Amino acid sequence: EYVGATRLELTAEGADLPLYLGVDDNVAVKRELIERETDRGSLLQSGVRRVTVGYRVTLANHTAAPRRVILKDRLPVSQHERVKVKVLEVKPQPSARTRLEQVTWELQLEPGEERRVEWRFVVESPSELEIAGLP
Repeated sequence: EYVGATRLELTAEGADLPLYLGVDDNVAVKRELIERETDRGSLLQSGVRRVTVGYRVTLANHTAAPRRVILKDRLPVSQHERVKVKVLEVKPQPSARTRLEQVTWELQLEPGEERRVEWRFVVESPSELEIAGLP
C-alpha cells in the first residue's frame, strides 16, 4: 500500500539503514497495574506508609514469523531522603538495568507466542508526605 514519498540519505552497500515503518499491529503490547496495596504500618511503625505496586506487560506475536522485541521501562527511584523504594521482584530478569532503574528486556517471540514481564516494588514514606506519580 503506497503512503507517500520521502528522501533517504545515501547509505553504503551492506550498511544498516534504520527505518521506522509505523506500528506493527501483529505484535500486541498491554501494560496493566496488577497490584496496589497500601499499608499504614503497625503500632510500632506509626507514621510510615507502605505502598506495594505491581505491573504486568503482556507481549503477543500474532504473526507467522519470529519477532525480536525490545521492551524498555523504568522502575521508580526516590528523589527524597525520607522516601525509600525497594524492588521486590522482576521477572524475567532484564537484559540491562541502569543505576537509574531503566530496565530493558530483549525477547524473542515465536509465532503465536505470548510472554509476560512483571515487576513489583514497595514505596515507604512518612504518612504525612504526599507521593506524586504512584498509581
